[in-house]
Amino acid sequence: MKTEDTEFAITPCQITYKGKELPLGKPLDAWIQLLGTYSRHTGRGYVWDSLGIAINDWEANHEYVKELYIFFVNL
Repeated sequence: MKTEDTEFAITPCQITYKGKELPLGKPLDAWIQLLGTYSRHTGRGYVWDSLGIAINDWEANHEYVKELYIFFVNL
């Protein structure tokens, strides 16, 4: 199986979603450009409910995404 054949692929060097590299360390705008508009803002992060993804950038003063969460129960 190739990593392009899965929704999420996690390697030591990157995380991809449907073959596209997730913009780790980039600002929220880069995530919106790749994934579309988020479903909701929780006050501490942004959630794409239909994708099962949440990111946190509030501790980084919104300059870059600091944390990524993948909720496999939603997939």
